[in-house]
Amino acid sequence: FINVGIPLAYLVGLLLRGSSRDDWRWMLGSGSIPALALFFATMFLPESPSWLLKHGQQDRARIVVENLVHPSESPNVRATTVKLTLQEMREDMKAHASMASWSEMLFTPDNRPALLVGVGFAAFQQLIGLDSLIFYSVYSLTHYGVSETTALQVTLVMGLLKLLFTIITTQLVDVSGIGRRWPLLVGAGGCVLGMFIMAIATSFPVSHLTSGVFVCGILLFVSAFGLGYGPMCWLILAEMFQGPFRSKGLSLGSLANRGSSFLVVSTYLSMVHAISLSNTFLVYMAVCVIAMAFSYWFIPELQGKKIGSDARLKLRKACCM
Repeated sequence: FINVGIPLAYLVGLLLRGSSRDDWRWMLGSGSIPALALFFATMFLPESPSWLLKHGQQDRARIVVENLVHPSESPNVRATTVKLTLQEMREDMKAHASMASWSEMLFTPDNRPALLVGVGFAAFQQLIGLDSLIFYSVYSLTHYGVSETTALQVTLVMGLLKLLFTIITTQLVDVSGIGRRWPLLVGAGGCVLGMFIMAIATSFPVSHLTSGVFVCGILLFVSAFGLGYGPMCWLILAEMFQGPFRSKGLSLGSLANRGSSFLVVSTYLSMVHAISLSNTFLVYMAVCVIAMAFSYWFIPELQGKKIGSDARLKLRKACCM
């Protein structure tokens, strides 16, 4: 839904532009509408089956799981699926009755590879510079010389492409022979190429040709991000941390991710003013190359695997190289 909201926000900005002297106020205020809708929608969300089981509400947990099974399944398949799902949840709760403490999370040798790789990958997802384009795409384009109307139109296409390639990735990750690494590495390569194109285009004086190349670089980068780093970050983090380490692992990954986003957003304009638009994109391209190498060496294929087996062994070997 985040990826649906981004193009919708760009569309609202495009439609409201020039509607009044205070059009920016309407753009900003329109964000309260989906926020209020989300607030009221959360009132109707059921508790998770795991929480219900933990608090002895077996019947409610069964109803929630039944609602997650596709209606087209036969009654026998539905009943078996619900039974096995609840059984697995109970076994998982027994095996991990208590969550790991912060000292166990940070210093347990068996968890260290997942911690280093998971947090590092979450940070790289933002350090490659996506939010510099998401937040400052109109500024970057107009700063180079593109008209504001064209810039707003480009941002809308950006959001739509990011959404499209994220949907494509969700259909590919569980396909046998494709998994996680193939979309991730292809997307990483696309991000490197997109940043390189932007850096080259903006190193020349503005013209119809260079403006078009600049826009193509932006669209390539955003599309590649939607194919790889965007959806893969959270999927890989969820699979990287198992059992008692999961909640704190995801928290640390989110902290690294949002902290990296803050760093990029808060330094982008200063970098552009200090070293130029072209050189800023070259810096991000270098980070993209490092992130791609990191992904190649340290992210194992996790399709159909648990970190407790050979995937964790691969993580250990990679971290020791």
